[in-house]
Amino acid sequence: MEENTVLVDCDAGRRLGCGNLCCQLMVMLSMEDLEHGLEPQSSLSGLLKQDLDGYCHYLDRDSKRCTVWDKRPLACRLYNCNNDPKLQAVMRHGFESFTKCIAQAEKIARTEWIEVPLVDLEKTKPPEDT
Repeated sequence: MEENTVLVDCDAGRRLGCGNLCCQLMVMLSMEDLEHGLEPQSSLSGLLKQDLDGYCHYLDRDSKRCTVWDKRPLACRLYNCNNDPKLQAVMRHGFESFTKCIAQAEKIARTEWIEVPLVDLEKTKPPEDT
């Protein structure tokens, strides 16, 4: 597993109601991301392409899964939703706009946060050859 991989259980997050918030954030692409063929919004922006609905171009709308998971941008690999107060607002109130989301997030005490579970690395390891 990559050293920079965030070990959040995205399936569990969706069941908790995360609404794929991270797939609506503006993501700056690295040179490595561009070399992997990820598309920027424009040749000048350097931001990951988003569709008209505000979601990442690479989000499968039916399954709510990333279609480029193995080569997703560095920013996506490093993002940890458990450190994002906006996620807490989305899980409680849904998502209407980032302005409302930020206002709601400021009212939620850290002690009340809903944690998205982490992936159990022991269960995801391939069996060792004996």
